[in-house]
Amino acid sequence: MNLKLKKCVLPHFIFSFHPKKSGETFELKIIVIRGICLAVERNRIKRVVREFFRKKRTLIGEVSVVCKIRPQAKGIKNADIFQELNSIL
Repeated sequence: MNLKLKKCVLPHFIFSFHPKKSGETFELKIIVIRGICLAVERNRIKRVVREFFRKKRTLIGEVSVVCKIRPQAKGIKNADIFQELNSIL
């Protein structure tokens, strides 16, 4: 992964990448505000994002990722989430 990319703004997500010291493991933080949608919808989006990064962990390497879910993510389908997240790799 290109660590020169510090921040990535997508239609439904904002990502910040922070390099970690050698030997430290991958870390993912997900931020979502309450006003976006119901808790069920917020949790579904968080689950899909976690699943994506779990599958792609070997491609990402030793980095800390902060994912902010934007209000536009309300009602997004799982396949669309995976497609959008694949664009950052």
